Amino acid sequence: MKDNCILAKELILDLKKSGVELWTEEGKLKYRDRSGNFDLARKEKVKELKENILKVLENEKKMNQIVHRTITEPVPLTKVQAAYLLGKSDAVFFGGVGCQGYMEVNFGSYSPEKIKTAWRKLVERHAMLRAKVKQEGIEFLEPASISFETETVDLRGKSKEEREQALETIRNSFRDVEYDTQTPPLFKTLITQTEEGNYFHLSIDLIVTDFASVQLAIGEMGTILSGGKLKELELTFADYVLHECKTKEGLKWFADKEYWMNRIDSLPQAPVLPSGGRAEAKMEGNNKFRRLQKHLSLENWNQLKSKAAKAGVTASTVVLAVYAETIARWSENKKFTLNLPIQNRMDIHEDVQYLVGDFTTVNLLEVDVTKKRSFTERVKSIAVQLHKDLEHTSFTGIEVLRELSNVHGREKAFMPIVFTGVLKAEGKAGSIEYGLSQTPQVFIDCQVVDESELNREDRGLMISWDIRNGAIKDVIVNEMFDTFYNTLEGLHQKQWNMPLELEVSVNSHDAIEKKITHRCLQDDFIEYAKKNPSKTALYDGQGTMSFGQLLEGAENIAAYVQENVQETDSKLISIEIPKSAKQIMAALGVLMAGYTYLPIDMKQPKVRQEKIIAQALVAERMDEAYCDLALEKGTKLELQPAEYNKEAYVIFTSGSTGDPKGVVMSHEAAINTIETMRREFDITEEDR
Repeated sequence: MKDNCILAKELILDLKKSGVELWTEEGKLKYRDRSGNFDLARKEKVKELKENILKVLENEKKMNQIVHRTITEPVPLTKVQAAYLLGKSDAVFFGGVGCQGYMEVNFGSYSPEKIKTAWRKLVERHAMLRAKVKQEGIEFLEPASISFETETVDLRGKSKEEREQALETIRNSFRDVEYDTQTPPLFKTLITQTEEGNYFHLSIDLIVTDFASVQLAIGEMGTILSGGKLKELELTFADYVLHECKTKEGLKWFADKEYWMNRIDSLPQAPVLPSGGRAEAKMEGNNKFRRLQKHLSLENWNQLKSKAAKAGVTASTVVLAVYAETIARWSENKKFTLNLPIQNRMDIHEDVQYLVGDFTTVNLLEVDVTKKRSFTERVKSIAVQLHKDLEHTSFTGIEVLRELSNVHGREKAFMPIVFTGVLKAEGKAGSIEYGLSQTPQVFIDCQVVDESELNREDRGLMISWDIRNGAIKDVIVNEMFDTFYNTLEGLHQKQWNMPLELEVSVNSHDAIEKKITHRCLQDDFIEYAKKNPSKTALYDGQGTMSFGQLLEGAENIAAYVQENVQETDSKLISIEIPKSAKQIMAALGVLMAGYTYLPIDMKQPKVRQEKIIAQALVAERMDEAYCDLALEKGTKLELQPAEYNKEAYVIFTSGSTGDPKGVVMSHEAAINTIETMRREFDITEEDR
């Protein structure tokens, strides 16, 4: 049975919907009937619950009063912070990771010392950057109690490969930080000096601050660096959290809970996307994230915003609608729920907009693409639903998920497909050039940042997807991202009074079959090595070799082969080198020279080796000594492209008689085999 306080709240809200407003003056109950619906029955009900109604309404008045707390007092965790803390545990469904962010900010010519000073001032200014987070609540340390160092690494004068190797090492160390939330500071900083400017590297546990607050902090650093002054703050994040806790006793929270509880049974599950098959198993690396990122040009983004305005919709909702359509293209279910982290800064004080902290709440957006609609209609239907939801945010998405789990089980309450709004990059001293985030129980986090104020022609809208390894097939999620980007890129030219036609990526399964037949075995390696020269390519007993080193060695071998192998009818070169990095380099060099390689198993008897070589009629024999000479003497030449339908390599089997028998493999056949295996087993560049 409901107690009288709950009955009083229900009656107050019911009367409000009917146009009857209740309030108190000097301890007396007052009413205003704008609709003529305050009939005798309702008046009798009010009379019966009068004392409880007075108590509820007096509490509402107290809730609007901000009480400042001392900074040393602990405050409760927000719902999202509690979820992040729980998500660090491997026991949680798709947990095992903290919610972290990493970014690199270019502060141009400002000196490392000035950048360090600016960051330290922010740590002193914002208590959440000095927070200790426990299940029992948040404690704040005094500025003098926080100890941290910001190292400076000078990359000026380094070669491109050396810079990229250093950056990869830094990024790996910053991305893999595991923070103990009870040991502040929950951030790590570093500065790199380059010819392009001085970069501030920041890794931070997002349990203390949301991404919008990080952007705010970066903007404030820019203000400090440029000699500007920051507004003095009266309100603290602790004040805000304690005020928010009081609202959980209020009428707004009660009404919002009713809104969501009425939808618990009808709220659809998350999109069902092709599983990568690796995230559920406790496999190494399955709790790591990777980022896909591209930029719309400033002109393109401005054209899209202009078209959205003419259609009577916001550009942010347009981007969300394209995301929903993209997800639906690959989802088994066309009616689903998207997870939308939103900024919920209650307007209780003018200082709220200047606070750094975690103001995130979650909105569960229902999307239905089962019916064909024009794109404008799709955008407007999403906007209507989103607007309704945003009027009921005091009962948070985390609370909705908890109720969903209680009623329908854990799986229906699992919402791993995320859209993190269209945030705005401020055109101040620093611009974010690189980043990555990870969040427990998330598969895809689509983050979109309006970069118009940066005034850079190549950057109008930054589109990033942070993806959990192994959760969704990599080949699929790559196609999804490219489709999302390609569709947005051409959206300003499309007819919005028609259903949206997605620009499906050319990397789709059907297109792959057409594309791969026009490549040679070495082509993808060369392209990747040029883009990622510092990444590790090979491990052997002698150590590691980067893609850049492997490419340089292969080019030298190719040049030496072209200069020294005499022209004959045979284009076959035997590689008589034990398994090693050098053997791989030799094979690539032979291919890049336009020849076909014959790998010789050095463990088989010498007699058999010679029999194979004699039968093959090789044009040249390449052993370790030959390879070393080629590496020393070879000079880079303009390599001629090989033909995809020609022979790539020859392998010898025993044959039915026991004698060696050669099998010829073309570039085309080898590529087809590789692509089939890659798709079948979902192999990516992250695998080892």
